[in-house]
Amino acid sequence: MSFGLIFSPIWYPIYLIIRKQKHLLYLELLSLIISRDVDVFGVTQHDVQMKKIKSASTDAFTFDYDMLLMDQLNELIEEKESWLVARIDWKATDEVEPQLNALLTTHNIKGHFRATTLSESVDSIPFALCEFDYWLVNKQYRFILWDQGSDEYTGFICETSSCERLLELAKKLTLTFKVDMANEFNICVDKATVIEHLTFLIASSKARNIKQDIDTFSFFVDGLNDPECSDINALYESLYSQTCGMMRYADYTDEEYEKVMSLIHILQLYEVKMKAGLSDF
Repeated sequence: MSFGLIFSPIWYPIYLIIRKQKHLLYLELLSLIISRDVDVFGVTQHDVQMKKIKSASTDAFTFDYDMLLMDQLNELIEEKESWLVARIDWKATDEVEPQLNALLTTHNIKGHFRATTLSESVDSIPFALCEFDYWLVNKQYRFILWDQGSDEYTGFICETSSCERLLELAKKLTLTFKVDMANEFNICVDKATVIEHLTFLIASSKARNIKQDIDTFSFFVDGLNDPECSDINALYESLYSQTCGMMRYADYTDEEYEKVMSLIHILQLYEVKMKAGLSDF
């Protein structure tokens, strides 16, 4: 204690500078999350920042920015009845579209998002979030996933031009923000994954001696492996149509059903990704 008191004239001013720098970084991050083009909350960015400077006075070295950010975003949501952050329970498939479309309304983004990859299965939620992120690309926005340690899917919208700076600020504040949904959820939207799924289905069909399924899946594996295939998009469209059609009558095992549903979601994401102008398979 004596040592601390002796050197307090040195360390305390440094501590104050660091704390102020942390708060300024936090305020900049907050301003990137709040829409800059639309006066959603009836206040200017300066008013928002001043309000946060007055309220953010906790020790910078032990500051829980996850809790602060969640509390303050929720405060603005309740105060202005607008959505800034989606908080989707891990099993609440019915919350996905309403919350994501509420984000669009808050940011005045035109269009209504309908998740083609969403089903009653809880496993479809990550696919739907990936689809939403791809859907936003042509509107110059991205969906930022925020891992704050809970069992819910939490995230918000950010302008594409601000994403790099937002992630940089988050790292400095020890916030876990991620913009690559597919990578985060281990969703591989590529030809190799499609072939892998089809190969599994062929082997399983052979074990069960279901010739029609063997022939159907083998046809598409041969087509995808053909270096002279001139229209791979048409092949994916045909595969999607055939797979969805087979779901009506096929008697799949649990493992087969899981692979088929994953295959359908991948093909749906591929179409959305192509429309967004992102790299294809």
